[in-house]
Amino acid sequence: MNHLRLVPDNSPADVHVNVSRSRYQDTLDTSDEDKGRRANDGIGYRALLQERLLRMADLVAQMHGDGRRTCGTQPRHKLGGVRLAFRDGQAYYQGLHVCDSKTVCPRCVRPLYRERYRDIRQTLDDVHAIGGTAVLVSLSLSFPENTGLTERLDILAPVYSTLNSRRQRLRKKLGMQGQIKAIHPLHGSHGWHAHLHVLYLFDTKLDEAQVQELDAWESKTWARLAQAHGCVARPSLQTYTVVGPTEQDRENVARYITKALGEIENGGPDDEDQDEGKGKGDGAGRSKESGQTVDFECDLDAGSQSPWQLLDDAAIGSDDYARELVMEWFTTMRANRRRHWYFPWEAMAELHRRADARRAAHRSRLVGCAA
Repeated sequence: MNHLRLVPDNSPADVHVNVSRSRYQDTLDTSDEDKGRRANDGIGYRALLQERLLRMADLVAQMHGDGRRTCGTQPRHKLGGVRLAFRDGQAYYQGLHVCDSKTVCPRCVRPLYRERYRDIRQTLDDVHAIGGTAVLVSLSLSFPENTGLTERLDILAPVYSTLNSRRQRLRKKLGMQGQIKAIHPLHGSHGWHAHLHVLYLFDTKLDEAQVQELDAWESKTWARLAQAHGCVARPSLQTYTVVGPTEQDRENVARYITKALGEIENGGPDDEDQDEGKGKGDGAGRSKESGQTVDFECDLDAGSQSPWQLLDDAAIGSDDYARELVMEWFTTMRANRRRHWYFPWEAMAELHRRADARRAAHRSRLVGCAA
């Protein structure tokens, strides 16, 4: 493990990181010059990333307005040392206060998104192991003008809840075991756009006709419900995509649903992708129409930004308008404590149990054939 001592400025609440590639050269270079160069670049990237996250977390603490300590900028103990540690490809601070606010803090939410990524990836692997089907669904509304984020979330929640309750018979018919839901708010030229990414989990193999039946029924119902709430459901934004059969397909979907990891880091790859160059977190899957790999992208106005990207503009770029938008998002999250995630834990555990049984049976057959 390598440690970088952090030197506080005149203000005890500020911690500054000075990163120089040469200071790591002696400890990281190996006989393979290219390998050493990549390692140096990775450590420099992570150290600078930590400095960005500190500035973003400081702005979040200011928005609390109640004297709350800034996450990651104040030592836990007055006499304790503060170090930036690198272990197993990860960079983190030791000896600093952690606010543990997993909804608005850019430092504390990253481990949560990593955990959610692992949960989604494991569930997709389990569905594949039992011969089931996973369908990635994106549902969106065009909201009334002059409505803020809170009002739009207040519309989105009952529309989806009603759709969910009316899907019981079709769910039973197709073998749906559960669904993973994530709300993804963006801000663009038409204000806040809150939309849903939902992963449907089936324990049966669906054919194209069945997926199209699900798509047609839900899209039609979604449009009627949207109209009843004064909204419009644009057909082009309601997508139903079958997750492909390869490991890369499943990984791309898991990364797409948890793409806030990249958004927190200003649209770049998260830490785990830095050395492997896996991209910005947008995934790819298989289109139910063509069976070919396609990009998963939110088909919204160019320049739309997530709250994390706005937070970056406000904290790093000193953008006053972005700060106002972040404050609106922050107030909404803090006042309502909205659940932007939903995981069917019991259903996921059952899928995992069945998948493990299927894997064990497969291993037994292989052992028997070998004998």
